[in-house]
Amino acid sequence: MDYLVKRLPPKAAGSPIYQLLEPGGAELMRAEQSAGAEPDQRRQLRLVRPNDRIAATMDLSQVTAEKKNGGNDADYAIIHDYAVYAIFGVRRRSVPDEQAGHTTYFTLEVEGGTWLILPHPESANCYAIYDEVPVGLHTYDTLTDVDLPEPFGSICRVSDDHTFEVDLSRYRLQHTSLIALALAFLIDFVPRNA
Repeated sequence: MDYLVKRLPPKAAGSPIYQLLEPGGAELMRAEQSAGAEPDQRRQLRLVRPNDRIAATMDLSQVTAEKKNGGNDADYAIIHDYAVYAIFGVRRRSVPDEQAGHTTYFTLEVEGGTWLILPHPESANCYAIYDEVPVGLHTYDTLTDVDLPEPFGSICRVSDDHTFEVDLSRYRLQHTSLIALALAFLIDFVPRNA
């Protein structure tokens, strides 16, 4: 395990806070939701360092729209140092006829690469992280038909209290902690099946 993400109870009437921890328990960063002033009221995820300095933000306005219109695909940009650092794509695919609903997976564009984050083929509570998105992904009947290399990382829900273990080398990216925390938040916030 490279990181641990814990969902903390909300303060007063607020939203839950997500805390990114080292394996030893030291806080590296936390994610807090905020809402803008009237009439705009945009929602934003703030990724904050332990010294309360904002490291990055992610606009959540599409999350609300997504829930209202039945789960369309959406993209969320992580803004770091006044520029787009990464873009998470939340995608839904129909599952075979014998099952009802959809399955959720993620794409990630970061530091010139594109990653694919799929439900883990062997563990119901995990997502596997791959460092390539196959050409023509949208043409496959099911995501299990996709020929993929071995995953290089994973993120797993390890308990019912919204705790995640993230296996993703800290040195893979310049800001791996931003990606790990934002991904845990999105997995928890966006329904896996709709």
